[in-house]
Amino acid sequence: MIENQTSPAPQAGPLAGMTSALKRLKDRAARFRLAGPASRVEFDADIGLLRLLETANEAIVRRAVRMDPDYLDFEADGRVLWHLCLSHADVLEAALLHRIQAETIVLALREAQAGGDEAPQLLAIATEEAELARKLVETARARNTPLFWTPRQHELKAGWLQLAELSKEVRNWDRQEAQVLLEWLLEMAALCRIVEGSVHDYVDLADLPSVELPADCTGEEIYALDLEGNVIVGCPLDRDEARVVPHAACYWAFPGRHWTS
Repeated sequence: MIENQTSPAPQAGPLAGMTSALKRLKDRAARFRLAGPASRVEFDADIGLLRLLETANEAIVRRAVRMDPDYLDFEADGRVLWHLCLSHADVLEAALLHRIQAETIVLALREAQAGGDEAPQLLAIATEEAELARKLVETARARNTPLFWTPRQHELKAGWLQLAELSKEVRNWDRQEAQVLLEWLLEMAALCRIVEGSVHDYVDLADLPSVELPADCTGEEIYALDLEGNVIVGCPLDRDEARVVPHAACYWAFPGRHWTS
């Protein structure tokens, strides 16, 4: 598997990504002094091709990851597609003229870069158009072609971004609803399982924001008292164990009190 060495870049939404891609293409055109009607036609065609392949690539990645796709960062992949549309548009357009779907083209390019034994999309294209498949492989593996991010790289970056945002939410919790805090913690736990990290690297469960607990409370298995008098009990990282209850119901945490049924 070829690993991408490109440093992760800041997240950009679909509209921002399109605007960014348009600006990069314009800058490229300026550097090469493209001018006149013929160059303008070629320039517009590249923009249309870029948008088509970007949409296909984003759909592929969104299906492959296991977290909120709003945090996905497509800038690295955008650089790959921008390069391909500027330097190898003839090969990509030939594939479209053979009625090959944009997603199939992107998957084939990804397979060519990955270099694994399984390449079903490339094989499907080669079955019908062997020369086209060869050109797609050459294009994807050309020395100056950047590397696509793998779905796992996208997943890790998105997971880290979400964890960073959630940890801020936890630290700045307004103490209004303990259930909201619990949901953030459970989401962090799920993300950490995906990125193979630990919630403890982001927040200290022993020092969560909280209304001050009553003086006679031992604090055992109790986390984060809210303004309504509710607390999280049980492990706040386990959905099957954690729950939110009134602190008065936590009899085990007040050994000095007399409880009546």
